[in-house]
Amino acid sequence: MKIGIYNPYFDTFGGGERYMLTLGEYWSKMHEVSIFWDDNTIIDLSQIRFKLDLSRITVVPNVFKNGSLVKKMLVSATYDLIVFLSDGSVPMSLAKKNILHFQVPFPKVSMNAWKKSRYQQIICNSKFTQKYLDPTIKIPTTVIYPPVANEEFYPRKKENVIVSVGRFNGHYNVKKQDILIKVFIEMYKAKKCDCFCRTF
Repeated sequence: MKIGIYNPYFDTFGGGERYMLTLGEYWSKMHEVSIFWDDNTIIDLSQIRFKLDLSRITVVPNVFKNGSLVKKMLVSATYDLIVFLSDGSVPMSLAKKNILHFQVPFPKVSMNAWKKSRYQQIICNSKFTQKYLDPTIKIPTTVIYPPVANEEFYPRKKENVIVSVGRFNGHYNVKKQDILIKVFIEMYKAKKCDCFCRTF
């Protein structure tokens, strides 16, 4: 099979990028896999960052960012499957099969009837995302949890600690650090906890 992977954020090297490239690593053992991006160094940088074997994946021009509608249609039609990580938008595609992946529960996803007919499956990274994703989409949805390198972790003594892991990002604050900080301050002032915030 010829499989394409589109992610508008490959160069942010975050969890969504690891998710999509782990799929690519697995599929590339048996299929022809390419990612839509305009810089070939993304494969080498991603292999270092995520410790994945992406040597069988090719980089092709990112028609979903820079291509005309006609170009998107012509290129996508050559694929058996394209998986799109959605930033809230839904790309046009004529691939035989199309999958949308959501990392966050967008409450409103704009899709006309034709676009809906082109997508056979939605994948969510959690039941939370699945539950709060726009209910009007009406496309079958499956939860596939993010890949975790379990071999890199070892159990330690349980502590009474709350940890929130995420980068500070001004573009789209999905980790809600501002709310976490506000709640910690309120709890500390109310003497409901002996807590502190630390960033690394």
